[in-house]
Amino acid sequence: MFINNRELRKIIVLVFAAVFLAFGNIFAQKTAEEATDKGVDQARNGNYDAAITEFNRAIKIDSGYGYAYAYRGQSYAKKGDYDQAIADFTRSMELNLDPNFSAGVYRDRAEAYYAKGDFDRAISDYTKFLEVYTSFFDGYYKRGNAYAKKGDYDRAISDYNKALKIMEIFKNPDMYAVYVGRAEAYYHKQDYVNSWDDVHKVEKLGHGDKIDREFIDKLKAASGKEN
Repeated sequence: MFINNRELRKIIVLVFAAVFLAFGNIFAQKTAEEATDKGVDQARNGNYDAAITEFNRAIKIDSGYGYAYAYRGQSYAKKGDYDQAIADFTRSMELNLDPNFSAGVYRDRAEAYYAKGDFDRAISDYTKFLEVYTSFFDGYYKRGNAYAKKGDYDRAISDYNKALKIMEIFKNPDMYAVYVGRAEAYYHKQDYVNSWDDVHKVEKLGHGDKIDREFIDKLKAASGKEN
C-alpha cells in the first residue's frame, strides 16, 4: 500500500503524540507518587496539615491518583474533618485501586462514619472490609461497637465473640477492650451473670481501671451483687 509523504507525516505525528502522552502519564504518576510518599511521611510524624499539602500537590499533578485521596482522607480524619475524609475515601474507591487497599479504605471510611454517629453506614463499610479481611479482629470489634450503639446487642455480642476468638489465637493483649464492650452489651440484655464474668476477665488481665466506674455501679444495682 502506497503512503504519500503527507500521510506519513500524519502517522509520525500521531505516533509521537501517543508516545509523549504515555510518557507524560507515567511521569505524572511517578511524581504524584513521590508527593504522596512525602505526605505519608508527614502524616506518620503527626504533621497532618503538611501531609495534606503534599497530597494536594499529588492530586494537582495527577487527579486520578487514588492513593493520594485515600491518604489525604486519613489526615483529614485525624484532624476531625470527617466529612472531607469521607469524600476523599469515596473518591479513592471510585478510582479502582487495588482491591486489598480499597478494603482498608472501607475500614477508614467506616471509622469516619462511626465518629459522625452514622452507625448504619459504618456497619456497612466494616462489613465490606471484613469480606476481604475475614480474620481481622479489629473489624469485628468495631462493627460490634457500632451495633451496640444502635442497641442491637445480639449482633454486637456475636461480633465481640468473633473478635475474641481471633485474638485468643494470637494472644492479643488488647482483648480486655472487647471484654469491656461485651460486658456492657450483656448488661443491656439484663444478662448480669455474663456481664460480671466479662468484668472479672478484664480485671484478671490487669485492666480493671479501664472499666467505667459508673458502669460498675449500675451493674451492682441491677444485679444486686457487689462483684
